Amino acid sequence: MREVDNFEPYDSHDLEEWLKERSAPFAAQSVEKSTTLRRLEIPNGFGVYCAFTDASLAGKPHQRDAYKVIALAAIRWGDDLIADATIFCEDQNAPEFRVMLKALSSVKVTKKPN
Repeated sequence: MREVDNFEPYDSHDLEEWLKERSAPFAAQSVEKSTTLRRLEIPNGFGVYCAFTDASLAGKPHQRDAYKVIALAAIRWGDDLIADATIFCEDQNAPEFRVMLKALSSVKVTKKPN
């Protein structure tokens, strides 16, 4: 972890723009060819994610350690905590993918009383 001097909190627009920039290389090599952001319902925060299907693997049988889908997420809780997450899977319609999104959406951050 590193501390940042003069930190300006990300608002929802900043977080979306950051995720679009981060996901651009994946979008270029994907079946989708563009980034579509989807909201994550985050308790006490804001989150977005996007998912891409690797064009070179689409329609091919599963290969060990070569996942067809990558999903990138960015989450903000309050003004002082931001997280990013990456999910690898075979199919973004699979139940396992939905479970991972639910796990991300379920994280609740609370501050300890002083």
